[in-house]
Amino acid sequence: MLIGFLLCKQLAIDCNGSAEVIYINIDDFAPLVKRDRAWREFKWRYRGLHELAHCAPRPNNVDADTQACVRSLLNEHPEINVVLALWDEFAKGAVHAITQVGKANTIPGLLGGHYR
Repeated sequence: MLIGFLLCKQLAIDCNGSAEVIYINIDDFAPLVKRDRAWREFKWRYRGLHELAHCAPRPNNVDADTQACVRSLLNEHPEINVVLALWDEFAKGAVHAITQVGKANTIPGLLGGHYR
């Protein structure tokens, strides 16, 4: 849970408690379930963190599934300014998707597992 807490804490600091978020996580792997608990607590504490979309890639093809999901959600929700990935493999796919749709300037940097 500490990793999830630290990622969410950094996101809240970087965004001053206000962001439009694509959240990437799955609920069938114990460490990711614990990280999800941290995200839910941060959304409750920081009411300005809005989860506009959730992406749950299949574990057997994480990079490709994450890319496709994030690419689609970025096109669907142009107001997204943060992608929160609670596992490095999700973050890698998200970075590729952000680059593919040309939003690297509006979602400018990779910080501690979330792409902002």
